[in-house]
Amino acid sequence: MIDMDKPEKKGELRLKRSSPLLAMIFLAIAGSFFLFLSFRFNSLLLGLIGLGFFFFASLLYLIAPRWFFRGEILTSMVNSNLSLLRRLLGPGGFPGKGFYIPSEDGEIFVFVSKEEALLQPPESGSIGKKLFSRSPEGIVLSPPGSELLKTIEDLTGANFDEAELHYALSILSGAFMELEISRGFEFIVERDQVIVRMEDVVGKGFCKEIELRFPGLCEQIGCPFCSAIACIVSKSLGKPVIIDYVDVSPDGRVTEAVFRVIR
Repeated sequence: MIDMDKPEKKGELRLKRSSPLLAMIFLAIAGSFFLFLSFRFNSLLLGLIGLGFFFFASLLYLIAPRWFFRGEILTSMVNSNLSLLRRLLGPGGFPGKGFYIPSEDGEIFVFVSKEEALLQPPESGSIGKKLFSRSPEGIVLSPPGSELLKTIEDLTGANFDEAELHYALSILSGAFMELEISRGFEFIVERDQVIVRMEDVVGKGFCKEIELRFPGLCEQIGCPFCSAIACIVSKSLGKPVIIDYVDVSPDGRVTEAVFRVIR
């Protein structure tokens, strides 16, 4: 796997996230120092100064934005959304492959066919803003990762519409690691395939749990993380994309996903 250089935006993300943390550490150290002096010289004034530093450190902790994803909360939210998709896309519903299709206005939608054997996606113009399509028969959905993608665009200031693919994936790689979605993010682009390898997605075992609870759904439409990657590939190339397959290591720590561009 190739670990691409991280863009300059990654440094901006790190600065935004680490500045409150550094300030809290500085205030806590200063508070400890003055408390030590207060005991050393038996000074009430120095003790009050030390407590003041601790007070401001605590206040900063309470008002600072939370950049770290909490695995338990995020897993429960994803499970809720995927449970609904599983009922909609399972047997008796729309069991076909999910095609990520770019629209003319730059949005990405997912077309899921009623027919499992459908190999080519419909033209975006033939579907429009419909919820259901008649020819071919299927359903049109917002990607599970669309909101995550918008968040990353807002945080990085990036515009992925027809951006160079390696550049777009490099930005995504940096964002995933800075937001601690994954500890590692590597990718390879090979002709019509994009291979992504992620380590410790939302801690450990997230992908394994999703794979066990919703078998086949990761490769049909994807969790919010794989979905966001599919959206970026589709946006960058202006082509339909499918999630070809997702493989999770036995210990659940490494996830490899293959995305295929439909030309």
